[in-house]
Amino acid sequence: TTHQIFLSRRAIYIIVFNLLENLEKTPDIIFRSDENNINEFVFGEIKNIEFIEFWLKNIYSFGTKLEVNSCPPVFVVGTHKGSLHANPDTQSVIASKIFEKIKTHLGKSSYTDNLIKDYIAI
Repeated sequence: TTHQIFLSRRAIYIIVFNLLENLEKTPDIIFRSDENNINEFVFGEIKNIEFIEFWLKNIYSFGTKLEVNSCPPVFVVGTHKGSLHANPDTQSVIASKIFEKIKTHLGKSSYTDNLIKDYIAI
């Protein structure tokens, strides 16, 4: 599980996703570790929105191991905003709806406490 090497409580994290991708769709390829820490590529087992949650949980899990309540800040950034619609105002509305869907899915839990409140669309 090599990604654990890079997870630290002394970091700032950015979870980046494509705003054009359907959050309910399963990605073509994902990477996971099983209960025995065996890494493998898996095709289409979890949805895009669940993949965002996966990284939040990992950051929380490995970022708080050394100290309680010390999880680093996490920014959520959606890319391809300019491709959502021709009108910039409409782009912002669509991005906001996508961000609300993510926030609703995540709910309130210990691993979301460190999320920066305002998500970013670029």
